[in-house]
Amino acid sequence: ASAGVIRDKERRKTGFGYVTFFNLRDANKALKKGKTTHKTKTSFASMHIRACQVETKTTQKLDEKTAKILEAAEKDKLLKKTIEDYKRMDLEEMKEKEKNAKVTKAVSLDCEMVGVGERGRDSCLARVTIVNEFLDVIYFRNVIPSQEVTDLRSHITGLTLDDLKEEAGAFPLETVQQEVSSLLKDKILVGHALCDDLSVLM
Repeated sequence: ASAGVIRDKERRKTGFGYVTFFNLRDANKALKKGKTTHKTKTSFASMHIRACQVETKTTQKLDEKTAKILEAAEKDKLLKKTIEDYKRMDLEEMKEKEKNAKVTKAVSLDCEMVGVGERGRDSCLARVTIVNEFLDVIYFRNVIPSQEVTDLRSHITGLTLDDLKEEAGAFPLETVQQEVSSLLKDKILVGHALCDDLSVLM
């Protein structure tokens, strides 16, 4: 819920507060209770609760802003969950999903890196996943490492050494780079730390 307090012109400590609920059950529970305490870091206020049928421009703007924040947070949470789910799928499941997925104007990219070199300190591309704006997978490739893998970072990537072999369906880096470049052409790209992912793909 979004909450705020409106005071009178003299800025006295009395006034009325408002709460906008985005869940009907929570709203009904608050109305039934009839009283609550609004707390901040430095003060608190006792509030009597009743339903309000009047919507002001101020509350409307706050509600719209809150709704956008919640929507963005929910999409981000869903995207992270979707990518984690993809990591647990096998290659055949991914191929099936790719067949049925639609390529949209906006897409999201996620790359998994494994460790190479001494103690796995350097990174090497190992997997590329691209989803459309509906979070359907449209591209999924395991990449054959260009160097010897010294740290799979399995707790993050979910990968095994077998996943990165050609006989298991992994692709050479050059092939993946060409395919991704073609797929991303004229697209709106969404992702986290994209500069790192794109640096190994382009």
